[in-house]
Amino acid sequence: MKLQLEKYIVAIIKIGLLAVLFLPLLASGSFYFPFIVPRDIAFRIITELIFSLYLYLILADKNYRPRFNLLAKIITAFFVVLLLASLTGVNFYISLWGDYERMGGLFHLAHLYLYFLVLINIFKTKDDWLKALTISLFVSLIASFIALAQYLNTGVISKVGSGERLSSSIGNAAFFASYLLLNLWLGLYLFWNKQLKIKLFFYTWLGFDLFLIAYEVYSRLTIDRGFLVPILSNKIFLVSFIFIHLLAGLAWFYKNKYQAIRFLLTIILLFESFILFSTQTRGAVLGLYLGLVILAILSLIFNRSYNQKIKNKLSVSLSLIVLLLLIASPLIVYFNRDASFIQNQPTLRRLATISATDITTQSRLTTWRGSIKGLIDRPILGWGIENYKDAFNKYFPTEIYRDRGSQLWFDRAHNVVVDVAVSTGFVGLTVYLLIYLAAFWQIIKTHRQTQDFSYLIILAAIIAYFIQNLFVFDTLNSEIVIFLIWGLVVFWCQPDQINNKRLTPAKNYALFPLIFLAVIFLIFTYQFNVKAAQANRLVAYQLALRNKPGDLYDQRVVDILKESIDLSPIGRFETRQQLANYLLALIKGQKVDDAILAPLAELVISELKKSIAEEPQNVRNHLYLATVYNSAYKINSQYPIAAVKLLTKAMPLSPTRPQMYSERCQSYMNQDLYDEAISDCQKSLDLSPNVMESHWNLFLAYILAGRNDEADQELTVAKAVGEATGNPVIFDRVINAYSQTGNWSRVVELLAEEITNKPTEALLYAKLAVAYQQIGDNNKAKTAVLKAVELDPNLQAEAEIFLQTLK
Repeated sequence: MKLQLEKYIVAIIKIGLLAVLFLPLLASGSFYFPFIVPRDIAFRIITELIFSLYLYLILADKNYRPRFNLLAKIITAFFVVLLLASLTGVNFYISLWGDYERMGGLFHLAHLYLYFLVLINIFKTKDDWLKALTISLFVSLIASFIALAQYLNTGVISKVGSGERLSSSIGNAAFFASYLLLNLWLGLYLFWNKQLKIKLFFYTWLGFDLFLIAYEVYSRLTIDRGFLVPILSNKIFLVSFIFIHLLAGLAWFYKNKYQAIRFLLTIILLFESFILFSTQTRGAVLGLYLGLVILAILSLIFNRSYNQKIKNKLSVSLSLIVLLLLIASPLIVYFNRDASFIQNQPTLRRLATISATDITTQSRLTTWRGSIKGLIDRPILGWGIENYKDAFNKYFPTEIYRDRGSQLWFDRAHNVVVDVAVSTGFVGLTVYLLIYLAAFWQIIKTHRQTQDFSYLIILAAIIAYFIQNLFVFDTLNSEIVIFLIWGLVVFWCQPDQINNKRLTPAKNYALFPLIFLAVIFLIFTYQFNVKAAQANRLVAYQLALRNKPGDLYDQRVVDILKESIDLSPIGRFETRQQLANYLLALIKGQKVDDAILAPLAELVISELKKSIAEEPQNVRNHLYLATVYNSAYKINSQYPIAAVKLLTKAMPLSPTRPQMYSERCQSYMNQDLYDEAISDCQKSLDLSPNVMESHWNLFLAYILAGRNDEADQELTVAKAVGEATGNPVIFDRVINAYSQTGNWSRVVELLAEEITNKPTEALLYAKLAVAYQQIGDNNKAKTAVLKAVELDPNLQAEAEIFLQTLK
């Protein structure tokens, strides 16, 4: 009985570990951040389940107690450092829970470590690991087919970015490329070993086919719309899909002949390489390229390990040829960077534009330099995980603020070394780098003992992963695979990896501890996972309500967001942000009475104050509340005063961020304190002289202050900046500014000038008619409105009403 119970529990744990590998395919539109939140919550639930069962095995049987080699010990030490860094960091609350957008934090990392712990102590045979690698490669293949559906514009799955980059079920091209990169190396490892678990691969594919059919039927019954027919109606996709099916079937039929498996793996590797290339992710492509270069060099260095002389010569020759081709490839791209075959291929074009003067490169380098200043502030254990943004804000690099569309909020450095250093200090960075050094040492040591070249493939994979992580950051998708690789390296170095002998006789597997752990698991997962899912889905639901036609105000939106905030500690600021956005939309729409807006504004302000209390170092919280104060100033005249106090107090959190001064400038203007407003607008402009918005704010301040000559001068400068940056002055905003101060003669002058440049724009004549009416020249107003109708007959009805007002 006890052996049967042990067998079932171990089987469930192994199924759970394999199930985790399918999570990159999981996404749901019913969640806020649909490609992140459902996946992470599912990971946490599965991890809690398998760890609870593993904990039961530990309590019942000493054979299952954790054993660590050097690499496992260093990884454990790194997680301890993460905990210490967060405890001593600037905000433990956010370090613990993270947010919806990233689903990071200690809570997530603890689950990641438990996943790794169970992995290395349950997968004890080579067969276990081959099954895991096979499943991981299979899932990456399915994800690649999803990306192919994007590439072929089947219309079922949209692309991201410029419309060309593939993101698959991951939802982000860079994250998808990171995930695919690791699986390409796993595929190469399986290719070299000729040990793909083809039976598992084949039956998993059949199971996936059955799932697709069942989901198609369900979709047609519930929403009267499926996805298989549009995808499979594409001939290229259909042929590709059937072709891989046939190859998998043939490989299984000829499973005793390794050539069939290698042929299948070759097709998979070529296909996934094409998909990786089509993501246009330069960091991943560069990582793959340098990984191959390093693998070729390692092949030359360790070639003496092979015994046959002829085989040695052939190996050396092939390695040299591959190495020379790899070295020549970037040179060909660089020296032909202006050629049509480079410019017409999006990925090659992006690779050819890599330079120190590239905008993306400049922004990254500038951001990293600012991050180093934050590291110097807290060099030992850093700012704590998830607190990178606070260091970034304190030393905000104004150079990255080029225009209104610039990316100004960074919660990651997009560089793993910088991220780890700022978050955990030099202590954390040292331990993190030791993980790689320990892995390298153990892989090379094992290779020397076994003479197995496939170990060097995994070594090159780890190097490629590290290189591409210099340009991006980890998500759960890549974390699952890299920890699978860390676990594989740990397995190679375990002394009992082959026979897996019991250390002691099996113990008594009592049911009571199992029931107790099951109850704890259910309580814990409901409290911290189910509630988090419910809260997140409520945020997504209220967005759907707001997108429906009807009255602008909907009390259900407010009630839903309040419920979401109360349900879970994760993502509270993002939920409060949605509540604030709703208020701002209502104010902007001008269709809701102040009697409704006033209590809603008080609720929003109260909630945003809670965000500040929970995360006082995050300047974004302060700015958001100040924006609400300034937008709702007509509801309560005290709001602009509160905004000034708030921003002045928060200024040291990000003294070089232009928005701080721009927002305070708005607060002063709302109080008619124009000298103070002009002073702050000028400070913002000094920090960001090429940003159109900074010039606009100063122009508006001059106008409201009645300093028209200076306003005209600033308008001239703003137009020049607008032309230089490709972001011209928004003409309506200029007209409205002069209209607010009653300077209608200036409005007439500007409209007449604009009409000279655009003589066929009817709306300009309509606005000119209103301006003429305001200065009392009804004849010219009538002439202007009739011209507007001549150019656009659709204005006839409005023109008739306007003409009546002239009588």
